[in-house]
Amino acid sequence: MKKIIYISLSILTIGLFSCSDDDSYSIAYVDDEVKTPLVGTIELNRAAAAPTTKMMEATVTIPQTFDVESIVEVTSESKFGNFLEIETFVEKSYITVPAGATSGVGLIRTAGDDEAVLDDFNGTANFASAFISGIALKQPEEGSIDDPYTMTSDTVSIAGVAYDSSMDPEEESLSISLDWLGPYNVNDLDLYVFNSNFSFLIGTETGDRFEGLIFNDPDDDIRPEDGNDYTVEIAIWDPNGNVTSPIPYRLVFTHPNGDTDIYLGEVDPAIGYIDPVNISKTTTIDDDDNEVITFVTSSAI
Repeated sequence: MKKIIYISLSILTIGLFSCSDDDSYSIAYVDDEVKTPLVGTIELNRAAAAPTTKMMEATVTIPQTFDVESIVEVTSESKFGNFLEIETFVEKSYITVPAGATSGVGLIRTAGDDEAVLDDFNGTANFASAFISGIALKQPEEGSIDDPYTMTSDTVSIAGVAYDSSMDPEEESLSISLDWLGPYNVNDLDLYVFNSNFSFLIGTETGDRFEGLIFNDPDDDIRPEDGNDYTVEIAIWDPNGNVTSPIPYRLVFTHPNGDTDIYLGEVDPAIGYIDPVNISKTTTIDDDDNEVITFVTSSAI
């Protein structure tokens, strides 16, 4: 994977002002508390590439435990999204570290503009970055606790991949998007999902630049069942035998909450297909008696 040019963020101290009733003067609040700088780490739990402005799972690690929950701020930055690349796009996300723990898992949103990513399989290198930019301790309902900490981390790189509407999240459904390397007048991939006994469930063979499916689409008569494993299959469409080299592909799974799982691989024309990913679906009932549908993807190769 190409590396990102890291972007650092300066943390500024902001003056807070209060005014008298007649607004005749302002007094700046000076924060003279001695700060304790901490250095944490951030790790992207899946591929370090995602459709921009989409969510991806990350783990943050802090160097010490606290008796209360801590909220770690993660900043994503990108200068891609305008012609001159002057404006910096910024997204703030927050991950909770439980009391007594040194790590937490949550979702971060990548910064940038979908339309700025190159519309080819390789996408755009050096597109965005993510890093820890702060930490705050959860305050009790009564009284307060000292919170003199700041936090930074090294920067992790995020490559921008070409966007397609098949990557958009759908309520109660798992969006599946397939991209692959051209030339597109020769290389053409189709996308299918089979159930545990390899009976056909859904598929798409449009011949377009992307192929996309909605797993557990409310509008479909046939819906996946809880407790079953489903297999994603990618097949080469090559009736004239023109494909002679393996075709690299990228599968993007977008969960209802916007989190993305990304799988990369190749389809060998000598075989003609590959079954790279399994999907499972689970339905639970929350405290308000509402159904909550979640999906888990896993590598099958």
